Amino acid sequence: MSAKPRKALRSILLWGTIFYISVAAIVGTTVIAWPFILIFYNATAPAPMPVLLPNGFYYSPDWNSSDVNNHITDENGVEIIASDVRQIMWHDDWIYGYRLGHANEVYYFICRYGSDCTKSQIYKDMEFKRLLKKYDLPEFTRWERKGYDELLREQEEKGIDTGHGG
Repeated sequence: MSAKPRKALRSILLWGTIFYISVAAIVGTTVIAWPFILIFYNATAPAPMPVLLPNGFYYSPDWNSSDVNNHITDENGVEIIASDVRQIMWHDDWIYGYRLGHANEVYYFICRYGSDCTKSQIYKDMEFKRLLKKYDLPEFTRWERKGYDELLREQEEKGIDTGHGG
């Protein structure tokens, strides 16, 4: 073997080794740092607690659910909308949005504060849109609707303590 191919092979092996060590160092550092990142995140994340909405409803964790999903309650902690509420909007004394059923199927709900809403939380898309128009409620858009985590962060930024045990 002449000197040129040896030099080229040595250069390839050198750069290959440098690349391998760099990738291994990055991956190793990430794996080692991951538990500390989780601890830091969990220490700064807001604790699960009820979110008081302007119309009197509470968007809160359902501790009776096996997965601790979120549901909607009234001021007394009585469940108004069943667990796994994902996104909501409100207008005056109305709350509406969607939740997931047991098989991850989407159900829409509409409820007026103080009403019996047991039969108003399993709507499909077309019926939901029809009822929004009927009750003259704003359209349920992705820009306006909010999830539990977003509302909890907003509440924490405002420094609101609900004192609600729901």
